[in-house]
Amino acid sequence: MRSSNLSIKAPRRAGQSLLRCVTRREAAEALAVGLVESVVMADSQERQPHLEHRGFDWPPGGVNPFDRSFPEAGRLYWAHERPSLLFPANQQPELSELDRAIPKGYTTLLLMERVAVVTLGQRGRREWKHQALHRSVGPFQEYQLIVAPDGPNEKYLMVGAIWPFQWTHRDAVRLGQLTGRVVLVCRVLSYENWH
Repeated sequence: MRSSNLSIKAPRRAGQSLLRCVTRREAAEALAVGLVESVVMADSQERQPHLEHRGFDWPPGGVNPFDRSFPEAGRLYWAHERPSLLFPANQQPELSELDRAIPKGYTTLLLMERVAVVTLGQRGRREWKHQALHRSVGPFQEYQLIVAPDGPNEKYLMVGAIWPFQWTHRDAVRLGQLTGRVVLVCRVLSYENWH
């Protein structure tokens, strides 16, 4: 049986409609007592904004960093508030190729290793083995949490998280609950000024 999300549309307040994901039972109760105008059934496989890559479409053959089905931890670059595609650690691109793929301009280029993808609304995660440093990497926390944009006018969100990894995971779960999104957990390997 495929999982589904239910969204309920609350009465308009100040010209806005409110949407909230709920269980079938909560939706039925809300309809019965008149708390909501409508209930919309949406298959969770229909739209997965975290799998709509809006970062750098590079390197060729790379995969979306949020794709849990890719078996390796992989690495990615981050610059200009967006990620590159994920690539295997043993296939790091040449610097000249990187220079052409990610435009320079008053930004910092991070090389990161994917550590985990924390699933939306669950304590479940897909985690890959990594060697924790338990220290900052220059001005960056060792672990970074990344949330993909949900709409066309939104940007990726990246925030630093404190170590050890258990605390990082706790923060990733909380960020996922607050945003209603899947959270990508990465470990910073290196950084450099990119301009």
